[in-house]
Amino acid sequence: MVWVEVAIAMSALGVLAYWRYTPVPPEGISNRESRKEKLRVKKILVDIASVLEFLDVTTVVQFLRASLKYMSPPTMAVPESLLKVSETTFDGVKVMVLEPLSAQRQSAVPGLVYYHGGGFCLGTTAYSFPFTSHLALELGIVVIVVDYRLAPEHKFPAGLNDCVTATKYFLRHARRYNVDPSRIGIAGASSGGNFAAVVALKLAREKQEPALKLQVLLNPVTQLLRFTTSAYKYGPCEVRSIWEMAYFTSLYLYGNRSKVNLVLADPNPAKLEGTHYLNFVDPSLVDTTPPPPSLQEDV
Repeated sequence: MVWVEVAIAMSALGVLAYWRYTPVPPEGISNRESRKEKLRVKKILVDIASVLEFLDVTTVVQFLRASLKYMSPPTMAVPESLLKVSETTFDGVKVMVLEPLSAQRQSAVPGLVYYHGGGFCLGTTAYSFPFTSHLALELGIVVIVVDYRLAPEHKFPAGLNDCVTATKYFLRHARRYNVDPSRIGIAGASSGGNFAAVVALKLAREKQEPALKLQVLLNPVTQLLRFTTSAYKYGPCEVRSIWEMAYFTSLYLYGNRSKVNLVLADPNPAKLEGTHYLNFVDPSLVDTTPPPPSLQEDV
């Protein structure tokens, strides 16, 4: 009887392993085995979270937030003699300010406002600290990391409004941080890249003065109309599945998961017909040929 139970358990594990098998990324991808393991762990975490949400124990977002907090790399200890780190608010929006001490001994330096990624629902200023502190120290610039409100607790446009508000505040008060207001840029990764793109457009249309000097988009989410385009097929969805993208999009836009299936379905062509948006999501524009390995590197 014991052997029957063992055989059943091993069979179940085998099915799970096959279901969640992650092939080794192709040649030319850096850290191939490490990347494979990270993708496998992520898939399993999402599976567990989905089951717990189905059982009404917790939600996918809450589970992933707790997992990220537990698995986050320890915050790098940066000597106070090199970097001043402070947390404050810009017109009510929480931000982390990173000021290299070298910048305080110079004339006005450039500044950068950074919006972290996380599918509009995850991520913190602390999680992005290894990257943002590296930028501040290596470039000798003041970096502002916006701790914008997250969905589903705060659906669209709460997070975006926070990014706009904090950026405008920094442009107006840059000299308080020894920053040249004419040399301020914005940057963001993933969903933060979406915010960076929208903030740049919004401030340009408002003819904001001083104007932004630079925009940096790191694997940005630039459209949520259709998930069959090549950007999703070969881009971030290797790391985040299309279902997750639809799940986070529903939470971000509607505050709940009720629209996941609607988001996954291709939009009604009639709604896009005659608009310039169709130029970016037309299925005929999707290249089914995977890009060269050199173009599939992690950002």
